[in-house]
Amino acid sequence: MALAVSIHITKHAHERLKQRLGLGKSARMRHVSRVLLLGKRYKMKRGRIKNYCDKLRQNHSDARGFANPYFYGRFVYIFFHTTLVTVFPIPHDMENHVESLN
Repeated sequence: MALAVSIHITKHAHERLKQRLGLGKSARMRHVSRVLLLGKRYKMKRGRIKNYCDKLRQNHSDARGFANPYFYGRFVYIFFHTTLVTVFPIPHDMENHVESLN
């Protein structure tokens, strides 16, 4: 399950992975690789989930480009290309919508 691209995790994202998922240092890179391979991408969403993703992209985009939200488990992972920027729990009112996509 190796990716052909190099993955980077910001310091902020390392802290969030530890805080919100309880992952140790060695597990973080493996987990983020899994998210990129198996996570549901922004472009695959419709309706309410699409509106939520549009809001995330707007709030986390800058001059470097657009943020790419990935859904995996009960979390949203915000990437710029292959750099993980942060991790959010999925809002409770959206969990059923996201679970139906898996």
